[in-house]
Amino acid sequence: APMPRLERLALSSAELTGVGARALSQAPWRAQLEHLDLSFCEELEHEALLPLLSSSGFSCLRSLEIDYIEALEDGLLARVVAGLPSALERLSFMSTGAGDLVARAVASRPDPFTSLGELDLSSDTLTNAGVEALTSCAHLDLEKLSFTSDYLDSDAVALITRSDWSPVSIQLALGGMDDHAFDVLAQWPGLARLRELDLRGSTVSPGALAALLDSPLLGTLTTLRLVEFSADPDDILELLASRPSLSALQRLSVSCSTRTVTSRGYAAAAASPYLSNLRWFDADLDSSTNSGRAILVDSPHLSGALRAQAKVTPDE
Repeated sequence: APMPRLERLALSSAELTGVGARALSQAPWRAQLEHLDLSFCEELEHEALLPLLSSSGFSCLRSLEIDYIEALEDGLLARVVAGLPSALERLSFMSTGAGDLVARAVASRPDPFTSLGELDLSSDTLTNAGVEALTSCAHLDLEKLSFTSDYLDSDAVALITRSDWSPVSIQLALGGMDDHAFDVLAQWPGLARLRELDLRGSTVSPGALAALLDSPLLGTLTTLRLVEFSADPDDILELLASRPSLSALQRLSVSCSTRTVTSRGYAAAAASPYLSNLRWFDADLDSSTNSGRAILVDSPHLSGALRAQAKVTPDE
């Protein structure tokens, strides 16, 4: 019997070697494949990637995840990226140790990516130079981007805001994510289209965060993640709870590397009329006291879905 159409193949963490990769590269159904995940395939020889990912074999490939395969050699990596189908829509090279290399390979492809909308280069080897290579690429118009690296700073934010991109989703974790980076974001016309904002590892002051949330350019945020901030998470929640600009927010995550949310933060969220559309709330609920959960459950403003989430204990 003919094999049913196979559109998605996830081999994450599989013990895939060159033998398996060569067999996969010759499979007759590979031309139908639209999504391929090779993340954590630590046994895969790097040289096997080139014939495996040739665009002539995977002509319909739209999404590729190749996360956590480290130490890809520069020349090989460029050839792998150059061999991918030009119609690729999503590419993830997270934690491959090749942030700048991937950025330059994407930007210098002879056959440009014409549909690439989502790019994840979360890697400590991504620098401002890699971001500059991507933002200088005329054919790129990313809708979802994830750039996280200790070597990025507010200059990387400025490069993104000066580009022609108009993303709906941004994840940034910068070694130098300071007040200036937030000031640059607050003045960016692209805020109007942004729906998801994920900022991590920031030393920003509450005042700079308030200026961003109060920017007249800010559109309709539905997801906001403030992870590993240095500020007191209770102070952040009190600030968020007072912002009318967050009235459409559905998903919120707030965490601090040294402190947890207390009843003060939960009370601010529960009393806010601007957070009534929240459906998902991650603020150390797993480590919350029963009193913190009770505050959320008894809120007259929060949605039924969120109050139901607060009722579930960590054991459940």
